[in-house]
Amino acid sequence: MKRTHVYSNTVAVLLIAGGICSVLVMWSSQRSLVPATNLLSGQARAMTYDETKPTISGIPVALTLPTIDTKVAVKRGVYNASSRSWTISSDTAYYAAVSEPANNQGGTTLIYGHNRETVFAKLADLKTGDAADVTTDNKRVFHYVLSGSATVTPDDTRIAINPEGLPRLVLQTCTGIFWEKRQLYIFELERVD
Repeated sequence: MKRTHVYSNTVAVLLIAGGICSVLVMWSSQRSLVPATNLLSGQARAMTYDETKPTISGIPVALTLPTIDTKVAVKRGVYNASSRSWTISSDTAYYAAVSEPANNQGGTTLIYGHNRETVFAKLADLKTGDAADVTTDNKRVFHYVLSGSATVTPDDTRIAINPEGLPRLVLQTCTGIFWEKRQLYIFELERVD
């Protein structure tokens, strides 16, 4: 699946957008995460996809993270150029409409949200191998496995907004003493039901 996206300077604003709160990352000493450099090169990927198979895709409407007992609704998030802000609320996660929909062929699906009990407060408790399930508008469930995490500057969109490569899910929130960085959790597609 190839889609042509028209990117502008507003894409980087997703990572700069105020209001996406922080997650303080504390990882278990028993499992370590794959460095982001390996994720960019695809080294963390064990599974490959056959592009000759029919594409299965859908717009995310719900996200479940079973190991941290988190289930949130997902709405479409858009950038408002006049207010220079992204769609955000305290009780919902958002699918960044500039990213790929959940699919079995390629590209990154980005879901972002606040570090609130009702959204992404428990992300820091995730460990490599933990599951994330994305339910789409057409009732498909995309099952992903956490492969790594990265802390990036707001202008670094290489992981979060990437229409190329194998299918991935990225969950994003803010981090840092002054919420000046973005914490990304990178998941690899395992299967689609």
